[in-house]
Amino acid sequence: MKDKKKSKIIAAIAMISVFVMIAWGTVAGSYQHAWLAVFAGGIAMTIVSMFYKDGSSNSDKNDTN
Repeated sequence: MKDKKKSKIIAAIAMISVFVMIAWGTVAGSYQHAWLAVFAGGIAMTIVSMFYKDGSSNSDKNDTN
């Protein structure tokens, strides 16, 4: 269940960051710094991945014993 939630959150962050990059580049008239939105999205996706760990964590292994 957590994997589905994590996947949806990561997909949403990816789409939003690309949308922000396109909007920022269009409004500014240049994409020179707009790539920073995708960079920030990548950092956010990494943070989400760290907090939503998969089922192979140590706490899950302890629960099954």
